[in-house]
Amino acid sequence: MTSNSTSNGQQLELENIITSEYQSRQSPKLVSIGQKYIEIHIHPLTDGSVGSTIDGIIYTNLKLRTYKVLEHWRKCRTFGESNGRKCRGPNALSYMPQIVLPKLGYSAKNSTVRTARFALECKLGRPLEKWEETRHMDGDPTNNHFDNLESGCHLINSMDDYFTGKREAPFEEIERCLDRMKLLHETFNRRRLHSL
Repeated sequence: MTSNSTSNGQQLELENIITSEYQSRQSPKLVSIGQKYIEIHIHPLTDGSVGSTIDGIIYTNLKLRTYKVLEHWRKCRTFGESNGRKCRGPNALSYMPQIVLPKLGYSAKNSTVRTARFALECKLGRPLEKWEETRHMDGDPTNNHFDNLESGCHLINSMDDYFTGKREAPFEEIERCLDRMKLLHETFNRRRLHSL
């Protein structure tokens, strides 16, 4: 248990450093959507054309198909299916202006991004690493509010799913996983000592 809590502590410490570093650079932009104004956190790779509100709703100031810059921002459409398969919620994927997709590392043939991942990148003010995944702290994948999103890895996401009851495992399997985690922790410590 201590190795797991140490790992979580190190993850939180790293996340706090990264978050505070990028939040000091990233401040929301006040934009017009019709008659009212909202705060948008601009994605760091989109040249100011796409961003997210703290509620995790994605907006753009680019017109569909022509990609002309608009005076007012518009909401990007979302949906919860990909090639006929259900995704993790009704707003799991967001349509994105295709001109922006190569800047985000997607193929221009693609037309969607994962809403939660995009919103988290806007929150942090940096693109996520390939190994990073979005964590929904309350276990609800449809809640993309900035307060509910944190970065993590696949292992931490799997543990979150177990704690929220989305995954089940027999006690023997959990013990086996804990033994492997202890071994991983020992290996990690040995490598860290050798690198010093």
